[in-house]
Amino acid sequence: MRNYELVLILRPDLDRSSYEGLREKISSLLSKEEGKLSSWQIWKEKQRFSYPLRLRGAEKKKFTEGTYILCSFLLFPSKMKSLKYTLDLEERIIRYLIVNKEAR
Repeated sequence: MRNYELVLILRPDLDRSSYEGLREKISSLLSKEEGKLSSWQIWKEKQRFSYPLRLRGAEKKKFTEGTYILCSFLLFPSKMKSLKYTLDLEERIIRYLIVNKEAR
């Protein structure tokens, strides 16, 4: 099992209950895949971007600000594909980045 760090950029029009809903969704997915959510921290709220970011998918709306969430989790590398698939389909997420904290 490896230790990963995930940075999420969420839509600026969401409230705190939406953040918690997303947290529960990710936590339950990790549990189902034999992983564990270690930490969840709101890094920056309503942070302005240097340039507009566009949502992926059908809705081509542009955003000039977003909320940054930083979280750590444990997961087997073979289970990463299902997590990425879920994050790609989530409409509340503008962008995300997953980094292996144990990189050599």
